[in-house]
Amino acid sequence: MYFRKDLIFLFVCFSILLFSCKQNKKSLREIKGSNEHSFKLVWKPFYLDLQKLKNTSDSAPLVFMRKNYGSFYEQFNTAVINIGPSSSPLYTNRINDYLNDKDIAYLYHSVDSVYNNSRINSLKEELNQSFGIFTTAFPKKQIPAIAPMITGFNYAIIVGDSILGISLDMFLGKNFNYYSLLQFPEYKKNLMTKENLVPRTLFSWLKTEFEPKNPPSDLLGEMIEAGKAIYLLNHLVPQLEDSLAFGYTDAQMEWCKTNEFQIWATFVDKKLLFSSTNSENQKYINEAPFSPGFSKESPGKIGYFIGYRIVESYMENNLNVTLNQLMENHDSHLILNRSKYKPKK
Repeated sequence: MYFRKDLIFLFVCFSILLFSCKQNKKSLREIKGSNEHSFKLVWKPFYLDLQKLKNTSDSAPLVFMRKNYGSFYEQFNTAVINIGPSSSPLYTNRINDYLNDKDIAYLYHSVDSVYNNSRINSLKEELNQSFGIFTTAFPKKQIPAIAPMITGFNYAIIVGDSILGISLDMFLGKNFNYYSLLQFPEYKKNLMTKENLVPRTLFSWLKTEFEPKNPPSDLLGEMIEAGKAIYLLNHLVPQLEDSLAFGYTDAQMEWCKTNEFQIWATFVDKKLLFSSTNSENQKYINEAPFSPGFSKESPGKIGYFIGYRIVESYMENNLNVTLNQLMENHDSHLILNRSKYKPKK
């Protein structure tokens, strides 16, 4: 079996809050002359191209994979499914074993059922619109090709140099039978739906694209960096529902809105904001069924919620700051000070 239970989500502890898209538009920046209609996303169906290697002696499919996917293809072979490089004399047998594995075959069938032609076309349109908006605000940034994949539950998102891989088998719906069979916890299954695919993909990419050269030295820095990516995503997917965007249930989303002051007061009273990002305070930015120290009605990674709210307040109170300036600013203490963030009791 090619499944790994030690699932690695590269959505970077994904959480996205879009308060402002419905409640507070003062902080949003207008992106004029959007390229969303003229931009054309490059789509590379990795999982379908890979399947052409199955049970064939023809070398053309292998040549195609190496030429069109380059190092990304070798990363898949060596780091995702762990069968070694395509240059290995054993590669043909190993990739055939992988593609003929009954569980992988079942995943291909399941992906084809959930992501039929109509859904794939909708997915292309959604991502094309978001990246089109992005290129207007950041014209010098390179946009990756999108490569839908099947990884056997090894990764959700893979961010390469020029290719962004999306593991479709990680978004088959919370009731997909293999998720329960592999004992994924409920809070993770809630996120493994087709509705979560676009926001999680974009957040993961944005978090990596604007990653600071030096990692944040304290919890506040981690929270602000996530909040910035969330804030930018708010512009790229303006109609995203709050609960979907944040990766929370409706009840958890409402809990955060109701208890914002309590959350902030806890971070301040316990002097967590400027503490180093050790294992103790990582619990506030990691995926979990709930956040330790808070009610079990709370969601995990609750620090991202406050991080976003600080960034939103900062942009509302500093209207001269552009999206480019925000994303390039890694001084979390300055952002906090100038945000004038003060949640109401």
